[in-house]
Amino acid sequence: MKLPTHISLVSKGKWLALLGFPLVSFYIGGLTIFLGCVCAAILFPALRAWEKSLRRKFIREAHLPLSIKRAVAATYPTLTEADTALVIKALRQFFLAYSQSNGKFVSMPSQVVDVAWHELILHTAIYEKWCNAAFGGMMHHTPAKALSNKKTLDEGLERAWYFCCVDEAILPSKPSRLPLLFAIDAKLKIADGFHYFLDPAAAYATDNSQRFDANYLANAFRHRSNSQSGESSAFLSTSDRDDSIWWSSSDTRCNDSGGDSSSDSGDGGASCGGSSCGGGCGGGGGGD
Repeated sequence: MKLPTHISLVSKGKWLALLGFPLVSFYIGGLTIFLGCVCAAILFPALRAWEKSLRRKFIREAHLPLSIKRAVAATYPTLTEADTALVIKALRQFFLAYSQSNGKFVSMPSQVVDVAWHELILHTAIYEKWCNAAFGGMMHHTPAKALSNKKTLDEGLERAWYFCCVDEAILPSKPSRLPLLFAIDAKLKIADGFHYFLDPAAAYATDNSQRFDANYLANAFRHRSNSQSGESSAFLSTSDRDDSIWWSSSDTRCNDSGGDSSSDSGDGGASCGGSSCGGGCGGGGGGD
């Protein structure tokens, strides 16, 4: 897998526009200096936006190794072919969320999708080329255990929530349903998965030990919606959060105690330990 030619050309073209027009205009002199700078100022952001659009299209449509489906099916034998195809779709949504995060850390909110991601990473050469085409650089995998700052996990999950909601035209602050990446573990009945709910009654009706109130994530955006807008203003500091809304495996309220994952599978997760949001490992770094 190599960087698609059209993405490569647009990526190089934006820098040519930014540097080439001013340099040529300064060489010619006169009024062309002004015109060259104006052309660069117009073309660079336009080409950058086009490049990002092409990279998102790549994430949605580019081929992924078939071994990913086989690995997911081997880990969870009850899943059907349609189920594993849905996991791949959710993995693409995770990549789309990261592609719009400007290289910031994005938490993985699904155990079954995490298995798919791990399998892709094992194909090191393919994964590196995929990341270069999708993000312009490596998306590094960071286990939850390696993150000493729990706030990073929480903000990474809020970031994933925001971009996954946007991807499905869901209002992050007032969701009517869960985006696929947050719904898939419960939908596929993944025993060790992270099960998110908007309805508290539905959460208490399940016997899964890792169940989480997705309204927490929606509240993180509602609190600041009147004062600021955009992704960068959406993530509350730890002092702004109300962690009393989280459920533990014993149906008591979960305290924000920090620590590593309580899950036995994958690289991370959360019940009463780990991220108060229920996220596991995540990705960050690299990209343009």
